[in-house]
Amino acid sequence: RIGTSFSIWLVAPPRRRRPQRLPMAPGSILLPARAAASTLLVLLLSPVVTADVDVDAVPPAHFGGGAVGRKFAQGRARGTQEFLYLSMPVDHQSTTGPTWKLKYLLEKSHFAPGGPLVVSMPGEGPLSRCRANQMMASLRALVVCPEHRFFGDSIPLGNSSTANLRYLTVEQNLADVAALIKHFREKYPSIPKVVAYGGSYSGACASWIRRSKPDVVDAAIAQSPPLVAKLAFPEYDTSNLVALASPDTRCAQVVAASMQALERLLVSERAALMRAFSASYHISSDMGEVDFMYGLGDSVAGAVQYGQKDMLCSALAPLYGRQHELTDWDYAKSFANYTFVAWGKDYFNQCFYNSTCMRDSWRDPVAQDARSWYWITCTQLGYFQTAPQKGLATRPRALTIDRLLDQCRYVFGMPEADLINDEKVKAWNDRFGGGEDLGQTNIFVTDYSDDPWKMASVTSEVLRSSWPLLLETQPFLLLTCDGCGHCGAGVPGARTASIMEQFVAALASWGITAPPASAGDEPKQGVDGTVA
Repeated sequence: RIGTSFSIWLVAPPRRRRPQRLPMAPGSILLPARAAASTLLVLLLSPVVTADVDVDAVPPAHFGGGAVGRKFAQGRARGTQEFLYLSMPVDHQSTTGPTWKLKYLLEKSHFAPGGPLVVSMPGEGPLSRCRANQMMASLRALVVCPEHRFFGDSIPLGNSSTANLRYLTVEQNLADVAALIKHFREKYPSIPKVVAYGGSYSGACASWIRRSKPDVVDAAIAQSPPLVAKLAFPEYDTSNLVALASPDTRCAQVVAASMQALERLLVSERAALMRAFSASYHISSDMGEVDFMYGLGDSVAGAVQYGQKDMLCSALAPLYGRQHELTDWDYAKSFANYTFVAWGKDYFNQCFYNSTCMRDSWRDPVAQDARSWYWITCTQLGYFQTAPQKGLATRPRALTIDRLLDQCRYVFGMPEADLINDEKVKAWNDRFGGGEDLGQTNIFVTDYSDDPWKMASVTSEVLRSSWPLLLETQPFLLLTCDGCGHCGAGVPGARTASIMEQFVAALASWGITAPPASAGDEPKQGVDGTVA
C-alpha cells in the first residue's frame, strides 16, 4: 500500500555516507529472553542530515519518521507561494450540482509570454509547493500545481464519507485539471501548448489525460507511471527482491530468509512479534494482521523504491552467510531495528497501517491520505501488493488478494458492486491503453531499473518481450543503474540532467518550445478574482 506521490526536480547528487555500526541505543526493541540471549549484533544506522541532500523524488508522509524521512524532509517543506482557488463542479457530469474550490499553486519565475503551460499533475497527497525543474525552466513555461480532490484539505462536500468518495475517481480528477487548463488559457491567450507532467500516479494521470483529452493536453511526460490497472500485483514484490540481488545477492537471500522467519513467528508467537515492532494495537484490532503484514512488506519496498536499498542491505549484512546458525528471532531483531531506524519508532502506529483509523477518519477537515488512496485502489486501479505464492518473497504469503479485498470492505463498508474486480480491471485497461499501446501520440514514459512500479508501466518494453510504442511520438526510456528507484530517486544528478534534456528535445520535435524573446502577453483578470 505504498503511496506513490512524487515531485521531480533537477538537483545535485547527494553525498553518500556509509552507515555506521553502533551499539544498542535507547529505542531499540526488547525481545523475548531466547532472542535477547542471541549474540547477534544489533545495528543502528547514522541519521541522514537533511542539509546534505536536496530532493529528486519525495516519499509520502508515512515514510517521514526515520532516517529516510529526514533525508527527504526538504521536499515536503511548505513553499512560499500563495494558495489560489478555482470553483468547479463536485461532479463534472452534472451541470446543476454543488461546487467546490480547487486549490492550486502557480510558479511563474521562469515564465515568458508565449511559453507553454505545464500542469504538474496532482498526486495522492497534500500540496505544499510548486517548482519548475530544468525542463520547465528551459521551456520558459507557466507551471501550475493543483491539489488532488480528497487529498490535503481539498475535500468536496466537507468530508470523506464513503457516500462522498463516489466523487473521488480518476476521471473526476482529470476533469478538474481540464477545467483548470481552460481557466489559464482564457487568462493567458498566447499560451500555445499544454504539457501534462507527473511522476507515479500523477505520471499515469498525465498519460491518461493526454489519451482521453487530446484537445486539451498536447503532450505528456510520465515518470514511473503505473499505467496498467491490476487486481493482484505480486510482480511488485518480485521486482524488489531482484533489485536487492544487485550488487550483492546475499542481501536478497537474507531479506527473503527474514520474511520466512517473520511468517513463522506470525503463526507461533504472533503477539510477541507485533510487540517487538511496537505494533501492539494490531494484536487485537480487526484488520491488525493484514495491516502488520503490509507494513512488513513496505519496510522492504520503501528502501528499494526510494533508492535506499543500501540502507537495508547494510543493516542486514551481519547476517550474511549465517543462515544455518540464526534463529527466527535473530532475523526479527535485525529487521525490526532496521525498520525503526529507516522509518521511525512509530512506523506501525500511523493511520496508513491501521484499517480502523482509515475507516473512522472520514470526518477530518484534512483528508486522511491513506483512506483516499485506498478508495482509488479499492474501486478503480487495484495495485494490491500481494505476496508471490511461489518462490521467494519480501512480504508474508498470507497477504493474499482475498484478505486485501476484505480490507476494502471493512474500511468502506461498500457494496460488492462497487468493489474492484477482474472485469473492472480489464475495462479500465481497454479504455486507457493498458500500457501496451497508449493509443495516443506525444507521450514520453520513463522508468527506472530498481523501481517496482515499472512492472505496471509499459510492460512489454520493460520485460523485453516487444516494443509496440511508436517510433517518434511515444518515446520510452528505461534507465538501468543500481539504486535507481521510483521517479528517479537515487539517480545521479548528471543522469537526471540528461533525462531532462531528452524531455526538452522530444517536446521540441512535437512543436513545443520556448517562446521567442519578443513575445508579449498580459494575463486577463481571472473569474476567481486572482491575477496570475
